[in-house]
Amino acid sequence: LSAFYLSESHLSIPLIVLCEIVLLQSLVSQMSREKSAKQRYPCCIPVSNCNDTNVDGGGTSEGGCRVSSSRKSYKSMMIIEFGPHGVHAMASQDITAGTVIVQCLPLAHSLFNPPTNLLTEEENYGDENRRCARCFFSERNVDETTVARKQKFGRCSKCKVAFYCSRSCQEEDWNHFHKLECQYYSKRRKKSGNAPNFYATNAEEDAIPLLLRTFSALKILRDGNQQSPGESLNNEVLHDDLVSCGPDHFSSLMVSSEHIKPSQTETRSSALSGTSIKIAIDIMEKFAIKGSVYDKPQRDKNSAANSVWGYNNIVDDKRAAFTLHQSIERTLNAFKKNNFGIVDSLHSPFGEGVYPCAALLNHSCAPNCILRYEFGRKVGSKFQLPILQIVACRNIVKGEELTHSYVDLALPTVERRARLIGTHGFECKCIRCQKNGCCLELPENRDEWALWPLKHKFAAMEDKSC
Repeated sequence: LSAFYLSESHLSIPLIVLCEIVLLQSLVSQMSREKSAKQRYPCCIPVSNCNDTNVDGGGTSEGGCRVSSSRKSYKSMMIIEFGPHGVHAMASQDITAGTVIVQCLPLAHSLFNPPTNLLTEEENYGDENRRCARCFFSERNVDETTVARKQKFGRCSKCKVAFYCSRSCQEEDWNHFHKLECQYYSKRRKKSGNAPNFYATNAEEDAIPLLLRTFSALKILRDGNQQSPGESLNNEVLHDDLVSCGPDHFSSLMVSSEHIKPSQTETRSSALSGTSIKIAIDIMEKFAIKGSVYDKPQRDKNSAANSVWGYNNIVDDKRAAFTLHQSIERTLNAFKKNNFGIVDSLHSPFGEGVYPCAALLNHSCAPNCILRYEFGRKVGSKFQLPILQIVACRNIVKGEELTHSYVDLALPTVERRARLIGTHGFECKCIRCQKNGCCLELPENRDEWALWPLKHKFAAMEDKSC
């Protein structure tokens, strides 16, 4: 470009210098965006054209994300790319239908609020609908051939809420998740006057158990224990190619625009001013200073608790900082937009999990991937956390975006769009929504609809490309 301008006699040297400065600024800006992208998504899933984020043969990324693999060379079938609509996952190779693309361990997980009569009534101990609070294995699936599991699940003697299938699950859950949750249930019951039943009055209060379990997992990871709670099985051999995401990836989860940057004015929602959230904040602050690596005096336990969430580490403007209440509001918003409802074989939800890796997939009403869960996988003498598997539901070509559905695909187009706008804040414009619910061309004459499926099937059989 400089040589071109030098050949033009009517252009002056200052103009040439100005053009080069503009080009240099453009290059610096692009490099800065790429750098910030890497810092924003420090995941073990490779970023397209960023070789330094690959984890070959298993290992830990800068953000604490980890791939456990016994293979010498681990090649992810999913890569991250950045486009006009933000981050999205792409296929790094051709994938055949039925292939498990990624297996994810939860950063934290929780059963939905248990039936309140289980809190005090011992006669309900024989209920077969209980699940282990750690591995989510169902008590109804336990029989004489089930090894290392109790015929009747044991219950936490302190909170009387959580049940466990084995002593190992109870110990692991206490060390990584349940300790804070147990304190909350006990204090919440005491505040309610030891009432046999107490109910969550809003969605935020309903999310407090998972909030505390997530805080506990993040605290353990940020204190220097880079081993994921799902991998702490006393160095026993894990299943190949399990992705467990770290604290920095969690901090970068997508949230609504009002929660991306800290607000200059402290405006707390009414939901964060109740008794339950005050109990939770007190528990988080006391836990944050115990054995913490943060060089903070004990009176500054609020800052220590805020540091666990880690949102101030990704703020561009260092003059502004998230308060603890703002961090909690952002976390609850991230839960709403990114968490997964964990379902059984009948697709009935009974719990939720924080899977940052799987949250990279965007929505489509005509998806090429589906999600499924595996519970209670035995690893050595212990049991694994609930595993989320991303499975290709049709053949996928290299470079195609990986998507799954955020809503029930059986719903009408109008209702699907309404739910997506209400929960995720966007209007779906996938091929199915644009064609008013059908990805295939239907006959204009409705009298021909009865024979259309048969004709379409014959045409597909004749067309070798189908």
